[in-house]
Amino acid sequence: LKRVSDEYEQKLRELDAVEQHLLQARAKSLAADEKALSQTVHPTVATLKGKSKYSDIVDEELLSQHRLLVPSSYLWKTPAMQPQPQGEHFPSFLKPTQTAVQHAKFPLLVDSKES
Repeated sequence: LKRVSDEYEQKLRELDAVEQHLLQARAKSLAADEKALSQTVHPTVATLKGKSKYSDIVDEELLSQHRLLVPSSYLWKTPAMQPQPQGEHFPSFLKPTQTAVQHAKFPLLVDSKES
């Protein structure tokens, strides 16, 4: 019973440490966000541009050890822009079918890449 009680107390201390870390990270991120907001040119337009500093401050490894959600699991990053494909676009619905080519009485426009 003593061993179980000691383990329970140890878990409570660990959870208190995690809770304290989360509170400190939140306070630091709020302070950083307020500082960024105070440096805006127009104080009447008080909107925070960019992301919060919370995900940079919080210790994700500590949270994942205690099976808690980490910011990287719910914050998504904007994917990099893909370049537009080069070359001439020829939609497939404009290409004549084999049957249409066989039965046509006049030459059909056939994509040269397909032949």
